[in-house]
Formats: sequence, C-alpha cells, structure tokens
Amino acid sequence: MYRQTTHTCPSRGFSDSRHCPPLTLDMWLVPRVRISSSSKSSSGRSSGAILRKSEPCGERAGVVLAMLHEEQMQSYTRYLEGKKFETTVGPHRIITDQAVSDGGSDAGATPPELLLASLGACAGHYAMEYLRTRSLSLTSLEIRVSAEKGTQPARLASFRIEVCLPEIEERYRHGLLRAVKACLIHNTLTTSPTVEVDVLIAQNLCRLG
Repeated sequence: MYRQTTHTCPSRGFSDSRHCPPLTLDMWLVPRVRISSSSKSSSGRSSGAILRKSEPCGERAGVVLAMLHEEQMQSYTRYLEGKKFETTVGPHRIITDQAVSDGGSDAGATPPELLLASLGACAGHYAMEYLRTRSLSLTSLEIRVSAEKGTQPARLASFRIEVCLPEIEERYRHGLLRAVKACLIHNTLTTSPTVEVDVLIAQNLCRLG
C-alpha cells in the first residue's frame, strides 16, 4: 500500500548528493488521536461540518457554512470502482488508488503517498517564500520527503524532509530551516491534532459545499 521514497538528492542541477547541502529535519509522531462523536475547537465551536438529522438543509446549512468557512477546510471523497476513490477539494479532483500488487490499478497515488506529497509541497512553499523575500535563487529548489511505517497501530511513524539546493550561504541556512519547520502541515503532524470519526446514514446527510 505504501511505497517509500528515497533520500537521495535529484541529479537536476548537480551530479550527486555530495554537491547538495540538504537541510533536514526529522519528525517523530506519537499517535494521540481522539475518536468521538463530537469535538470542539479552543473557541468552543464545534469542529464538525456535517449537519445532523435534526438540522435540516437549507438556511441553517448556510449559517453553519458561514461560521465555519474561515476556520475549516473541507474535502469530499467518493468511491469509484476497484480500489479507486475520487476526492474533491474546491474545484480540484484527485484520484487515489492502490498498487497493482495490492489489488488496485495504480491509477493514482495512494493516500500515504498523498500525505508525503502534501508535506513536501507545503515545506516547499514556505522555503520558496523565505528565499524569494530575500531575493535568493529558487533555481533547482527541490523537496524530498520520506517516511517510515510503524505498527500497533499501522501508521507512518516518522517523516524526514530534505530541502535541496545547489548552494546557499550559511547565514541563510538556519533561517531556511526555521521557515520550513513553520509549514502548516509540519505543525499539524507534530501537534497531535484531534480527529473526529462518525458514521452517518446517507439519506440523512446534508452535503455541504
């Protein structure tokens, strides 16, 4: 189900890893996920965006959406066929699948691979902003993310991020590292977010968005 990425720096812009000064950080995750029927944010508002059976669709749905729009992100995932799912995020659609060896058709990345991609893209965004605001070169900026699996429960237990550049002055190196550590996805993974899981009957659902 999970295909681990390598740690080696890409060859684009430099011949081997000795020419690439990677900035690395390791994140060890201690699973502490709460599964419940409801959860609240620090502001006291419910963090759930699904209307219960007692909350009809329509005007109330609009009010809930308005309240949560600024502080909550949403996605919608539906089953397609085989082991494929389609996830909608705003105007974008993402297909996930499993490897052929796991009974899928390899029509898309696996969910764990998307998690690595999300972390890499977020780290890259923060690295880019740091470099651009200081008029530093973005040429051949690349982010490599790898992860190791854990058991009991099955999970991705640790992540490693490598920010790879052909060259960077030492005075900017630690600042760039701090910028990457400020990445939203990095912060999410290292602060044990609360996860609410619920099972709802389809006819009682009010799909928001």
